[in-house]
Parts: sequence; structure tokens; C-alpha cells
Amino acid sequence: MVRQNVVEQIFGLSGINVCVLDDTGRPLYSAPPAEAFPQEFYQKCMEDYAGYIRTKEHPLMIILEHGLCVGIAKLRNGQILFFGPVRNVENNEDSLAALRIDGYPFYGNEDFRTVLLKAPAMYQHKFAQSLSIAIQLLVDKVINGEDIVLLSASDSHWDPDVYSKLTEEIFSTREQFDFHTSTQYEMMACTAIENGDLDTLDKFYRTPMQGRVGQLSNDSLQQDKFVFVAMITLASRAAIKGGLDEETARTMLDLYCQHVDTLSNPTDIMALAYKMGVDYCTKVAENIGKAHYSPTIKKCCTFISHNLHREIGLMELAEHCALSPHTVSKKFREETGFTIPDYINRKKIEEAMYLLKHSDMSISDIAGYLQYSTQSYFTKIFKSLTGRTPKQYREYAPEEQL
Repeated sequence: MVRQNVVEQIFGLSGINVCVLDDTGRPLYSAPPAEAFPQEFYQKCMEDYAGYIRTKEHPLMIILEHGLCVGIAKLRNGQILFFGPVRNVENNEDSLAALRIDGYPFYGNEDFRTVLLKAPAMYQHKFAQSLSIAIQLLVDKVINGEDIVLLSASDSHWDPDVYSKLTEEIFSTREQFDFHTSTQYEMMACTAIENGDLDTLDKFYRTPMQGRVGQLSNDSLQQDKFVFVAMITLASRAAIKGGLDEETARTMLDLYCQHVDTLSNPTDIMALAYKMGVDYCTKVAENIGKAHYSPTIKKCCTFISHNLHREIGLMELAEHCALSPHTVSKKFREETGFTIPDYINRKKIEEAMYLLKHSDMSISDIAGYLQYSTQSYFTKIFKSLTGRTPKQYREYAPEEQL
């Protein structure tokens, strides 16, 4: 049987508030006194615990707003352990005054805010260990860390009908023979992008859709945007697999998602989806040779791509790849056909071409950004690789890549 002295012992050892409740949420034993917490606070957390219907026998750690965390565990005879809260961020008076936990505002409760401000700060894994020890001291039951379920308060209420709805939907789909698009159909586009194969991608766009797109939203415009996000997620992963630099692929994803969020016409969203697929496929085609580089040389190329705005020394690159300068230089030349300095210059000039075409940066600023010592030297390298001066290129700005 739980005793008050054990509760006080746990509080003394951990510094964490301990309260044992009956099955109605009424405090039985606590340290410090339970009056410091509004009754509604216990009740709301208990609702979260009860709402987690699939694993309610497991101890639960609930992450509340403003970095607060509480632990709840079923003991014996219907009793419930309420442990915490603790905080994993620094709370101040302003943040706690505005605190809302699962819809309950703690109106000006000075005692409650005082308790929260005094709550110990600790990492979640440390709190889980303390919760395990508390349960063991109270009911002599050993709890492993993996037995504790971590839950966000915003996700705490499960829909008890979700599984019956799933059964109904699958049954209806089979009865009507109205299945989702097949993985094989989706992979046709992904494979085309991965291989930089624009012809196959065009064939995919012209092929009638097999199956149906799932209903992701009841709002038709939001549905189209959700489908777009699903499409670009697959496309970006395929492009990365095809050799496109990860940072480039993910930045493209960010920008396209930001763009689609501004659209309000389904036709515009469809056009953007087409452009997005072609864009990824084209980028992979331009970089198709990289797909055959060894992991070490891919690592070199990625490092260079991420550091075009500063000086890149051979020693630094060799250290990054865990090779000697001689070995990395030799391997790089064998696989890419370029010396490391030549490759860096080509990548910097490619970046300069993009900036000249898509930005208002001055030529001198671009030269400085790319770490060329003088504008005249930058112009010399630029012309040797493109056949034009930076000024001539900006005026002409053709669609080309080195």
C-alpha cells in the first residue's frame, strides 16, 4: 500500500512533485501539498492518460506547452501516480501566466505558477528514469525506459472509432474496386527522376492515372496542396538517390512548398507540379555523372558545394575525407576528370552564372562572395570557362551549364 512517508521520500530524493490520486482524480497522498495544483490540472492530465486507450497500462510521459512534462502511471487498487511537472526549458512569469494545458487556462493562480517556476529542469530521459524509480519505490514494480510512452498533450486523445473507420474504408474500397494509385505507378515517375530521364517522365505525365488519389482533406484546395507535398517529397528523394546534392534537393522542396502555399487555383497547382517534376529530373540529368562517383568523391563534391563562399584548401578537403592530400587529389582527378582547383573554379563560376542571372548583386560583390581576390581575376576565370565576361553573360543570360 502506498504511504505518505514513501511519497515524501521520493520528493526528497528527486525534488519532483509527487501525488497519488484515486480513480476519480482526487489526491490521496502528495508532496508538496496537493493544494498547490488546481483540481482541473489533475483532471485534464488524467483525461489525457485515460484517452490513450491502446496503452493505458503503460506509464505515460505527457509533454505540455512551454516545455513542461508530467508523468502518469497506474499503481494498484485503481490508484494513479502523478509525477511532476518538470521543465526542459527555462520558464518565466510571462510564459507561465499565458500557460494553457489542453484548453484549460490557469487564471492568475499565483501558487500554481510558483510551483511551476520551482519545478526542476532536466532532460526527458532523466525524467523517465526518475519516474521508473518512483514507481518501483511505490509498488515494487520494475519499469524499463522503453515501457514508458512519450505523448504530446496536443495528440493525447485517440479517436476510439479510428480502427472501425479503417475497416469500413477498406471494405468499401474492395466492394467498389476503387483502390489508391499503385506503388508501381508512382515509381514510374520516381525512376524517371532518379535517372534524369525526361522522356520517361513525359510519358508518365501522359499516362492516365491508375487508381485514385486518397482523400487527404475535405477542402478541395487543401487536398490539391497536400497531394503536391506528397508528390514533391517522393520527387526530392528520387532526385537525391539519382545523385542530386541533398541540400539542393531539399532547398528546392522548401521553395516549391512555399510557392504552392500561395496558390488558390487548382490549375496553377497542377502546372506547378508538372514544372517541379521536370525541374528535379533536369537537375539530376545535369549531375548524372556524380551518381557513379565513389562515396569519398561524392563527399568531396558535397563539401565543395557547401563551401563555395569561402577558401577551400586541399589539406582541409583531405581531412574531411580522411585521406592524404596526394590520395584525394589522385582519386578526384581519376573519377571526375578535373583537378580539385579546376573543379572548385567550375563550381564557383556555375554559382556566379546563377547569381548573375537571378540576382541584382554587382559583379564585384559576386567576385568577393566567391572568394576571388580581385574582380579582374574573377573575370579572367569566368571568361576562360564560359567564353564571355560576367557583364556579357548577364546581358545575354542563356540557359546553359558548364
